Amino acid sequence: MASPALSTKNLSDFDRSIELRPAEPADADRGLLDVLEQLSPSGTGGVTADRARTVIAEMVAGETQFPWTALHAGRVVGTAMLIVERKLIHGGSRAGRIEDVVVDRRYRRRGIGRMLIERLCLIAAEIGCYKVVLCCDLHNVGFYEQCGFREHDAGMRIDVGPP
Repeated sequence: MASPALSTKNLSDFDRSIELRPAEPADADRGLLDVLEQLSPSGTGGVTADRARTVIAEMVAGETQFPWTALHAGRVVGTAMLIVERKLIHGGSRAGRIEDVVVDRRYRRRGIGRMLIERLCLIAAEIGCYKVVLCCDLHNVGFYEQCGFREHDAGMRIDVGPP
């Protein structure tokens, strides 16, 4: 699937040095797992590079998961995922959900997270999603509001087995 280009107007040299692209299996060897370790206290749960390559290959082979990476100088410095689901309501359309957004702590507050979110929202619109939702920690609400999201509904969770 071709992805729409983001505007490069008003971007700094640093911004221009960030490459956004779909994740690929080799990203497991380019720092993706190190970045994902920063996402939650449980990190990646012990996922090996071999397992990560297999999972990424499965994700990109389908049409419902769109993992993206931000790279600087060939290393992964950020990642986010768009998951698309078909609906039996709204005319059988699609809805997107953004998950696993994280930027390497050394690169935060430079706009990389926003670039990833904007790219995933563009992709969602391009493939016909009528909405994009996400759940986040309360301390991240302000960031997502700056990206155009608004608070809506309440997120709920039940753990039904090991991750």
